[in-house]
Amino acid sequence: MEPEFVDPGPHQPYVAPSAPPVRAPVRETAGLLIMLVGAALLSLLAAAGSLFAVDEQTGLAHAQFSVDAWGNYDFVTDGQTVGHAPRFGLVLVLGGAAFAALALVAVVGLLARAGSDLHRRAGVVAGAAGVLTGVLVGTTAGMALTIQSAFDDYRVNAVGLLELRMRIGGTVWLALAAVLAGGLSVTAALRVRRLSSSVVLAAPGY
Repeated sequence: MEPEFVDPGPHQPYVAPSAPPVRAPVRETAGLLIMLVGAALLSLLAAAGSLFAVDEQTGLAHAQFSVDAWGNYDFVTDGQTVGHAPRFGLVLVLGGAAFAALALVAVVGLLARAGSDLHRRAGVVAGAAGVLTGVLVGTTAGMALTIQSAFDDYRVNAVGLLELRMRIGGTVWLALAAVLAGGLSVTAALRVRRLSSSVVLAAPGY
């Protein structure tokens, strides 16, 4: 008995080969996570530092004190205070917690889950990191304005001022480092998004 061949006909539907699941590029995603965690840690460390320190010499007394990120005064010797400094520490703690949460979201959304929408998830992470970095930029600018305003107030209100020195505290420098880490996390997330998009477009059926 000879085998029989059946012609499927011209209307047989074409079944495209299924594309393999798209996974995040490991090196770029690892860099993204390092930057997010770095921004979180730097923000939290900034909240625990000092905003500025004052060394004031007048004809009557010598005053030394510092102001922390929460607006509290720490006196080495007695001195005058000009109001209460803003509580930048609260914003820094909330920003650090938000960066840490975003790092967790990136782990779950980019590394633990594969899929053709990976580039969209990376775009969401980039947008969120950009917003948080913008908040840090505004906070750091507010610190600079506060320090300049305090310097002017001390200089004007001090009686018999002979010398006034102000030193920028570690809070400002750590906040600037957190801004840098946040900006690099945006760049890393956008790179993950671009690489994931190119993988999707190169897959069979696209």
